[in-house]
Amino acid sequence: MLAMKDKFYFKTPNKKQPFWKIFRPILLPFASGKITVINTAGELPKKCIFVGNHEGKNGPLVYDKYLPMNCAKWGAYPMLGSYKDRFNYLKNVLYIQKLRKSKFVSTIKAFFEAFFSIFIYRGVKVIPSFPDARIFKTFKYSLNVLNNDTSVMVYPEDSTNGYLTKPTKFLNGFVMLSNYYVKRNNEDISICPVYLSIKHNKVVIGKPTSYLQLKNKGLTTEEISEEFRVKVISLYENYIKN
Repeated sequence: MLAMKDKFYFKTPNKKQPFWKIFRPILLPFASGKITVINTAGELPKKCIFVGNHEGKNGPLVYDKYLPMNCAKWGAYPMLGSYKDRFNYLKNVLYIQKLRKSKFVSTIKAFFEAFFSIFIYRGVKVIPSFPDARIFKTFKYSLNVLNNDTSVMVYPEDSTNGYLTKPTKFLNGFVMLSNYYVKRNNEDISICPVYLSIKHNKVVIGKPTSYLQLKNKGLTTEEISEEFRVKVISLYENYIKN
């Protein structure tokens, strides 16, 4: 009944997704070249919260292929809505605001992509992320995913001025999700930094850190958020830039 009433309802996806595994290789050549994965973490936890850069338009699709574990991803909620919702977000937010495209180009791209983009979003297992009090829906959907032994990926960079190589600010939704998980499950959760560079055809996976370890140090939500911003950028500095 909930699924019928709420157009942004998220159902925990089937891990196998046989149709998406066939369709995804068709899209990948348009998103990136062959990606090299650098895993500095070794064996990863069975489930964790990944935080990383969005890397423009194609980042989520590339992460979906190359992260070494099943993972759902936070994404803009309008992209899971009606055609009108998707068109307006693609045109006004993604293309004009974040990717700095002209109004004409943005309109043309949004017109066509709004028809099929929802199927890609569902394929990469996008959890609708809300900028208001509905964020608790995002937390509940994410909790269900984590409790299904599937990781969650969050792109916390403030992309108001576009997607930057080195993000200048991380929003703290992923820290709030970590706290929500710990309170509901009475157990710790690890947060793992990642960095993707499509230009250099590399994704780097950093070492996971216990959320409770950071909280027990007395770090605030903002301080934890900033610590992971630095961790993500350091992956770029140490393994991609140099």
